[in-house]
Amino acid sequence: MVFSEFPYERVDLQAEGEKIDALIEQFKNAATAQEAIDCVEQFNALLHESSTMRTISNIRASVNTADPFYEAEQKYYGANMPAIQQKTVIFQNLMLESPFRAQLEQEYPPVAFKNAEIAARTISPEVLELLGEESRLVREFQKMNSSITIELDGKTMNSAQVIPYKQSTDRAMRIAAVKAEGKACLDNADKLDYYYDELVKVRTAIARKLGHEKFTPLGYDRMARNGYGPADVAAFRQQVKNVLVPLCTRLKKAQAERL
Repeated sequence: MVFSEFPYERVDLQAEGEKIDALIEQFKNAATAQEAIDCVEQFNALLHESSTMRTISNIRASVNTADPFYEAEQKYYGANMPAIQQKTVIFQNLMLESPFRAQLEQEYPPVAFKNAEIAARTISPEVLELLGEESRLVREFQKMNSSITIELDGKTMNSAQVIPYKQSTDRAMRIAAVKAEGKACLDNADKLDYYYDELVKVRTAIARKLGHEKFTPLGYDRMARNGYGPADVAAFRQQVKNVLVPLCTRLKKAQAERL
């Protein structure tokens, strides 16, 4: 079966929220480790099915941002998913605090609990409205960005179609492709600047409501960076500057001399 044939059905997020609420109560009342594990299994199965439908919708909306059906689906998920995410975090917190956590950790890998701890830091009731606004801005930006056209080689194309030209073995073609893409961006600079500015504002506001000075720490948490953080990346950047750049410079110089 090809992707275009995958069946899609809108997830009833109100019903899903009610099911999660029921599982939260079921988990709270679990009298044995097995009852808690069974509850987690139901929770994971519910999220898996929902995630599959939302992923199909997201991909199809990205492939054709002018499709009114999937545009409406994305608006629906954008407006309603923050509340589901909050309920998901509540359930995960119960797992972290469970008297059966030792047994749960034997059933599920440790990284699942570490990721649950990270996820708990990314959302709270105070930011649900802002998350909806962020989702709206992202959708609008994606639609606007995909509508930007680039004139090159006598053709009108989008940014994805320009990539082969930027990788051409013909140096003149590579230069022309980069200049054409740059011109398209400059022609739409006001729109690009608007969405960049608005997203910075809303993401900074979300981060501050969650106790951060800026968005960067929240960005790492959203990506579930469970093995390294900003300090590690800063150290890596410094290593690139101090070690890799001089090495590459020497290699390029040697290559130039050979040529």
